[in-house]
Amino acid sequence: MIAGPVTFGSTILLPPQCSDWDGLKRRAVLAHEGAHVANRDFYVLLLASLNRAVFWFSPFAWWHLTRLAELAEIISDARALEVLDDRLSYAEILLDLVQHVRPAPAPVGLEMARACTVRARVERILTTTTAPAKLGWRKRIWTAAAVLPVIVVSAGSITYTTAPVSPRAIDGAAAATVRMPEHVSFYSLGRASIFTVFREGDDLFGQLSGQRKLRLAAAGDGSYSYPMAAGRITLAVGSDREPSELTVSQNGRDMRAARIAELSLQGIEADAQLLDSYVGWYQLASGRVLTVTRDGERLQVRETGRPQVEVRAYGADAFSGGHDDLIIFLRDGQAKVTQLLLQDPSSGARLAPRVGVARAKAIEEEYARRIAEVPDRFRDQAPLPGSKEAILRGIEDLRRGAPNYDRMSASLGTKIRRQVSELQAIFNALGAVESIFFRGVGPGGYDVYGVKFANGFAEIRLLLGADGKADDVTFRADGNDAPGGTAACSQEQDLRPRADTTPVHVLFYNATGADIQLYQLNAEGKRTAHGTTIGENISSSVLTSVDAPWVVADTSGKCLEIVLPGQQTRYHTVEAARVDGQPEHPA
Repeated sequence: MIAGPVTFGSTILLPPQCSDWDGLKRRAVLAHEGAHVANRDFYVLLLASLNRAVFWFSPFAWWHLTRLAELAEIISDARALEVLDDRLSYAEILLDLVQHVRPAPAPVGLEMARACTVRARVERILTTTTAPAKLGWRKRIWTAAAVLPVIVVSAGSITYTTAPVSPRAIDGAAAATVRMPEHVSFYSLGRASIFTVFREGDDLFGQLSGQRKLRLAAAGDGSYSYPMAAGRITLAVGSDREPSELTVSQNGRDMRAARIAELSLQGIEADAQLLDSYVGWYQLASGRVLTVTRDGERLQVRETGRPQVEVRAYGADAFSGGHDDLIIFLRDGQAKVTQLLLQDPSSGARLAPRVGVARAKAIEEEYARRIAEVPDRFRDQAPLPGSKEAILRGIEDLRRGAPNYDRMSASLGTKIRRQVSELQAIFNALGAVESIFFRGVGPGGYDVYGVKFANGFAEIRLLLGADGKADDVTFRADGNDAPGGTAACSQEQDLRPRADTTPVHVLFYNATGADIQLYQLNAEGKRTAHGTTIGENISSSVLTSVDAPWVVADTSGKCLEIVLPGQQTRYHTVEAARVDGQPEHPA
């Protein structure tokens, strides 16, 4: 059994505990290992290993294998950073992996986290400000093969170097190969949720904030749709432009999403008279700020923790760094720039309001403090002082329905106010706290605790700020000892929710190749629809009770299987092979 992520040949192997990873960790691991597969690193290093075995007497043969392995990790780390867009979190994920993986006595594949290399990789990730030069797999195989006759002829020292590539040259090469869309429209579904429509020739693509870019599915009536976790976005498109509004079907009701910006992309010269109006600071998130500066006729941007990048004009008030990203400055009624819209290919679009220098400085200083502190905390796996007590106080406050907002950041307080009734019911159902134990420091610097209640278990992650207030908290109900399972569709008429009300989060992932629908069975055995359809390759999380039956059906309502929440079904994949209504693991 493998203990950590490994690439063997062109196959990615994951450990059994991968089902407990959060979305950020899964994306990082798959991006890193996927880069190994795409670059044929396994085969390149296999050739280099054979070279070392034959010419074991040559110091160069040993150095050559080590150097190629190092390059493979550098390039794969760079790919993971492109996907995550967060150096600190990725470094923490590597440290978390190496601390929870038992070293293999004789590794036969490419392991993502090895104790002997991870320290140097983490230091490079946190300090490097430019992307590595790309070294393709063909070039590496050619290099590995080309040195064989050289070693035969001479046992002398051979120096292997890679010509330095400037950041500007890398950016230029990338800009030449990226195909920018002809037209882009942005629609607001809320402050933190933007839907982007791209027109690329005759093709239409869509991307929701936090999700991937997908080709829009065309319907028979000429409309297009994009699947979300809790619904579907539909739009009717004309021959030349996108509509001013979209229809969003979510939780059984239709909502309207207004267009907040649109842009026809074309390379133009920036208006020098407008550059000063863009200069300033824009808050991307609670701990991230985008700094916009001017250098003569050039505009430069820098996100917290990332290198400065020069951007060039692509339209009115619109700029791009040449990597399929977009920055659009939005003006108010008085033509003043009050916010910007950042479109990132990996995470979609997000709005960033303009902030003052004091706020921007505070965010940058807090980030610098975390960078200096987190590596030591990960090495020691020690909680921040007071984090355990803060969690216990918070639980008791929520059980009484009276959270102390003075101990929270403004953003966390807003989130808790919206969920206080639901959280009070959950913690009362779980019962009194019996024990709490520290699990470790997780990605993002969160202190991770497991809590045993009288009626179940839960995981709570807490991020404390420098002022001692809770910056963020995540909660996951893990049910109790009940295993759960699946049942055949023929049992639907006999199934009812049990008296056990222990809460549990269940994540459904649709791998059937078609849309599916979830229904919860009530005390009378009747179906209650949960949201709308779940699209192909889309996941949906539900908070439910242990053994409360859920019917998974196709869009016509035909039962595919019945899921009973519990330890075995907390992360449940609905597969095409199950459409006969027979469970893989009978309850």
